[in-house]
Amino acid sequence: MNLAGIAAALALVSIPVNALVARWQIRSTLQQAEMNQRGAMALTRTQVEAERRRLQMETRETENRIYAPKRVELDKAMAAALQRRWA
Repeated sequence: MNLAGIAAALALVSIPVNALVARWQIRSTLQQAEMNQRGAMALTRTQVEAERRRLQMETRETENRIYAPKRVELDKAMAAALQRRWA
């Protein structure tokens, strides 16, 4: 076999090898992208949960600030009504 034949045989062998290497590169790139996406989703989930807890606490504090005095008045009124009923 002459030099041209050897070069042609190497070219034929290198085509599937190059395709296989390209497939491995694509697979590793996709795996890396998936890991990045999962990390971003986990970070976003953590941030959303923290914001939700903050909003819940803020809502409870506002509710207590607004309705606590009215609850005290209601408790006093109910206690007075019970005393009148049982007196």
